[in-house]
Amino acid sequence: MKKLLAVIVIASSFLMSAQALHAENDTPPHHNAERMLDRMAERLNLTEDQKNNISVIKKEEFAKIRALREENRTRIEGYLTEEQKQKMNSRKKSCNKSDRHYKH
Repeated sequence: MKKLLAVIVIASSFLMSAQALHAENDTPPHHNAERMLDRMAERLNLTEDQKNNISVIKKEEFAKIRALREENRTRIEGYLTEEQKQKMNSRKKSCNKSDRHYKH
């Protein structure tokens, strides 16, 4: 029971973090990263070269985060029943349909 509760808490935190990435005006995560980089550039007076280098780092970061989420999702599914997996996957599919225009 404790494991199931832990899995539910972890799964919920992933859903909340994904929603947080879309929080600002329901924009895709890479737009938020661009906005963040623009604010950083303004506050720190970054050169174009610095902005370009930081942009590469942030793109790598988002790719790693995406890969980690998928890895953790697979691990979480290992603790779920088939019915729970179906519910989780149907939720993911419905979210993906609404975010379809964000996919690149």
